[in-house]
Amino acid sequence: NQKEKVNKSDHIDSTKLARSLRNGDLKPIYIPDKKIDEYRFLNRHRRNLAKDRQRIKGRIKEKLNYFGIEIPLQYQGRNWSGAFIKWLSSQKFDTEYGQYAMESLISQLLDIRRRIADTLKKMRELAKSEPFNEVIPWILKVPGVGFILAMTLVTEIVDMNRFPNFKDLVSFVGLAPAIQTSDENEIVSGITCRRHKLLRSMLIEASWIAVRYDPALTAKHGKLAKRMSTNKAIVRIAKSLLSRIRYVWINKKPYVMGVVQ
Repeated sequence: NQKEKVNKSDHIDSTKLARSLRNGDLKPIYIPDKKIDEYRFLNRHRRNLAKDRQRIKGRIKEKLNYFGIEIPLQYQGRNWSGAFIKWLSSQKFDTEYGQYAMESLISQLLDIRRRIADTLKKMRELAKSEPFNEVIPWILKVPGVGFILAMTLVTEIVDMNRFPNFKDLVSFVGLAPAIQTSDENEIVSGITCRRHKLLRSMLIEASWIAVRYDPALTAKHGKLAKRMSTNKAIVRIAKSLLSRIRYVWINKKPYVMGVVQ
């Protein structure tokens, strides 16, 4: 009624909820059990450690630049090798205080690298247990999907059958378009802002790899890129990739390269 539309209070909201419950209009949401939450905790913990590692790397580079210490050309890649860490540790500051601060940052970096390695070891142990060992081997056969994405998919989605159809899965991940309609007007404003932030970003990243290895996805991306930007095209590829992941997950069948979908 008009009162419920104009006014908002706990009494009005509880009345609406009670009426919807009585009429059977409310649908239950999926609530994972405690074990699943702990599996997610482990996977998300690794991601947080990786973010911390990146922040420390940024601080080290910032301080090297600030104090005029130039990184040799052979060490300017993205990966920080053991040789680079050795070079980094050999740099000398004019005071013991600057030296201590840099050594402290290097120590933090080495500690986080060790903790990431330990966490990955635990994740691989988890992947060998049920139900992970029944799903992950199939998902890993999909191009662009590595171990981290596979573990993220399984720990975040848990049960693919809880999505009645592919459209619901797309909405959950956040690859559906944002559409506003009024009368005969329809405005499509890119992908929706409602999404599973982690899964969507990882699937889009995986799609850039998938288009390099699967001829069908390569051809589809090329066709899409002719009528839209490459970024919009890769979102469409991410949606196709998600569909293929869903198929091998549910059917326990190997991924087939070059199949048009």
